[in-house]
Amino acid sequence: AYRYTVVHDVSEIHKAKEIIQESERKFRNLYESLSLAYLIIKDGVCIDCNEAAIAIYGAKEKDGVVGKSPIDYSPEFQPNQRRSSEEAQRHFNIANEQGFHTFEWLAMRANKEVFYCEVSLKKFYHKDQLYFQCLTNDITERKRVESELIAERDRAEQNERKFRQLADNLNDVVWYRADNRLVYINPAFEKVYGIPVDDFYKDQRLLMKAIHPDDVQKYQDVLHSEEFLTNGNFYCEYRIIKSDNDIRWIISKSYPVIDNQGEKTTQRVGLAMDITDLKRIELELIEAREKAEESDRLKTAFLQNMSHEIRTPLNAICGFSSFLEDDDTTKDERKKHVQIIQNNSNQLLAIVTDVLTVSSLETKQVQINYSKVCVNHVFDELLTVFNQQISNQVISIFTQKSLSDQQSTIYTDKTKFTQIVSNLLTNALKFTNQGRVELGYQLIHDQIEFFVKDSGIGIKPELHQKIFERFRQADKKIQINYGGSGLGLSICKGFVELLGGRIWVESELGKGATFYFTLPYLPVDTTEITTVINDTPQGA
Repeated sequence: AYRYTVVHDVSEIHKAKEIIQESERKFRNLYESLSLAYLIIKDGVCIDCNEAAIAIYGAKEKDGVVGKSPIDYSPEFQPNQRRSSEEAQRHFNIANEQGFHTFEWLAMRANKEVFYCEVSLKKFYHKDQLYFQCLTNDITERKRVESELIAERDRAEQNERKFRQLADNLNDVVWYRADNRLVYINPAFEKVYGIPVDDFYKDQRLLMKAIHPDDVQKYQDVLHSEEFLTNGNFYCEYRIIKSDNDIRWIISKSYPVIDNQGEKTTQRVGLAMDITDLKRIELELIEAREKAEESDRLKTAFLQNMSHEIRTPLNAICGFSSFLEDDDTTKDERKKHVQIIQNNSNQLLAIVTDVLTVSSLETKQVQINYSKVCVNHVFDELLTVFNQQISNQVISIFTQKSLSDQQSTIYTDKTKFTQIVSNLLTNALKFTNQGRVELGYQLIHDQIEFFVKDSGIGIKPELHQKIFERFRQADKKIQINYGGSGLGLSICKGFVELLGGRIWVESELGKGATFYFTLPYLPVDTTEITTVINDTPQGA
């Protein structure tokens, strides 16, 4: 009998089995070593899971996860949301349609602790059966950080809104820079600098163009100062010229933003304020202080001067009065002594009168007594008096009368008018060693403009206003060389303004002086006023 033997070489099959087993072993090792929960789901139920899944869901063993639906380790959703089962089915449907689906899910551990996880579903088929791979990652910590970041961002946005709301309504300029780029500047910038905000965002060189030329170097010096380069602190006061040529004073300061570690950042904040009004007040205070100091000096000088002015006639009065008791004094000598006493008494009386007059003017206690006054007659009376005084001097007095006696008769205060002219004539003669003095007037519209012109020492232009102040003389040497209390012109100014006019001087040093003052033309004979005014030259 014959026996047939069939021999099959199965070494390749064994080899294939070994490869498959090795592959399965590697897959299982990878499967178990994953830090993510790995579940295999079929028909909505977990049929296998790795160790990470057991740990994440807080189960004691595999049975705590396998054989259960994902709904079993999910909390109930809020009443206003879909139920967990419905929401889970929705995600499985998406994964089934798309093949792969990732989403966030609120899960629950075995001890009922709720946590956030990220789930990835991937469908696959095995022996024509539908399965889902489910990778689950615990993202609770990430969600916490995200929540904190969102809260921090919301707080930052809220603070930003508050800052902008505050800054947008400030009258001062507020700006913010980051990485050398202008991030924000409030609307007050256009009001303060006169430059539209949109234009400044486009070209920040407009600021330097607005700075006053005299202050540009000062601004640059601050930018290159050690304080700015080392500490980043900027502080500068400067002027700007706005588009309407309005010059304004600005104070600007800025500093770097410091982080939580106390380190400087590339961010800067700044503030700019219009301090023009403060500067004006400051200058006014400085000027007031200087005037007060000057007033104190003038008062001191005045008291010293008055001491001298009063002592001189008093000494003369006392001295020559004692001579009158001397029996050896002749009649002619006694007559001269009496004349000296009278002259010095009149001089002393004039000084006291001036002081009392200034005091009355200052306290506004001077009253006006209007009466009929013929200007031409007052001139004649003063001319007679002053011609006697200059009889021994090389000086001539001339008068210029442009109206008739009737036309020059006006309503005014004769005493004050006479004292004004007398004081001006006295000054003119005092400061004119030789030459001429002219006294006159002309009618200009509804005012009479008087003038007293001399060929004396003259007055510096910068002193034309100051000489009308109390106790003020044009030069310290004047009191020494010419005497006087420095009250005459102050009295003239007070009387002129009281009578409704104004007073001024035109003069140059060494070229004489012309004092002008005006009074309202109030003629006594009103029938003359129309004729007189119409006859006045229109260019006068």
